[in-house]
Amino acid sequence: MKKILFILIFLSFFFSFLSFNKVLADQQNQTYEEAKIISVTKEPNKENQNIEVLKVKLRLTTGIFKDKEFITDYVHQVNSPFDLKLTPGENVIVYQQIMPNKEPSFFISDIARYNKYPWLFLAFFILIYFASGLRGIYLMLGLVGFIFFLWLWLIPALITNLNILLITILVLFAGIIIQTIIICGFSQKSLAAIIGTISGITIAAIFSCYLNNFLNVTGIISEEGLLLKDINLNINFSNLLTSAMLIGSTGAAIKLSTSIVSTAQQYKTLFPTSSWKEIFNSCFSSGRENLPETLQTLYFAYIGCYLPLILLVSIQGPTLSWFRVFSLEVVATEIARSFIAIIVLFVTLPVTSFFISKFLSSNILLNLFLKIVNKILVVIK
Repeated sequence: MKKILFILIFLSFFFSFLSFNKVLADQQNQTYEEAKIISVTKEPNKENQNIEVLKVKLRLTTGIFKDKEFITDYVHQVNSPFDLKLTPGENVIVYQQIMPNKEPSFFISDIARYNKYPWLFLAFFILIYFASGLRGIYLMLGLVGFIFFLWLWLIPALITNLNILLITILVLFAGIIIQTIIICGFSQKSLAAIIGTISGITIAAIFSCYLNNFLNVTGIISEEGLLLKDINLNINFSNLLTSAMLIGSTGAAIKLSTSIVSTAQQYKTLFPTSSWKEIFNSCFSSGRENLPETLQTLYFAYIGCYLPLILLVSIQGPTLSWFRVFSLEVVATEIARSFIAIIVLFVTLPVTSFFISKFLSSNILLNLFLKIVNKILVVIK
């Protein structure tokens, strides 16, 4: 049953994603297409020895001008780490612009890397299979479906100026339910884990609104944020930042809640006559032991993402005062992100422990199910 549900959900996400792409098709005759490099000719710049103009001959492999060959210029800066290495046979992404009563123009945008991903994904899933079996494969596929779900709801929310924070919370609720059911199946364990994780996300979302105002962060801390601001979509960047924080903490919360309910199930199996308080104390203590390790995993991920910033601060240390460094918005944002993660896990731990201990000690779900069945039988008779 669990496998069938997952497959149906995943397929619905996939086909909805395809139809969504068609709805958002470019209406301004400006698209990105793929092309194959046929030849590259260098033309040195006599005025500036560090600049070369590359005459690149391309053949389009997608779009309405498929198989069309054309030549475009690419300005190459010698020894620049940002310039593309263009070689014959390489596939590139070109920006195609069609103007009325004019020849279409094409500009090289980037290297086409997507066709190299299938081999990485294949190796990734093979490693996951050998490490954790089919359960790991189901979890990864569920994560892919969850990403599609984010795309289907968050992007329209941005474009149509909906409340992105509310949409994020709803999407996270759906993702939490799907992932938890894949891990624990349809059981009291999964229900307790879902309630605990959703409670953590909800409380953290409420608290984050005050935290962002308290630290006076705008949410615009990257080049992508500046580009979004220039598009004039009336985006609430503070809510966008909060959404990113909640998404980053959800995986850790799911891991914590599912480990708590598994511990409670094992304790109940070993001590069948135990009370709900004894089950609660056992899984709460186990969760407290796992909590620092989960936070440590998150913090190492944050440090890895902002390693260039850490190096920059270290190099410019003599010219930057400590209060200037800790007043940087990017530093304040990461502190807020860490605090939100703590709130999510702090709430998830006791709520999950409480509900799973109640469920296992009183069989409340089983009794509720039997009452519903009895009422249905009475109505039928």
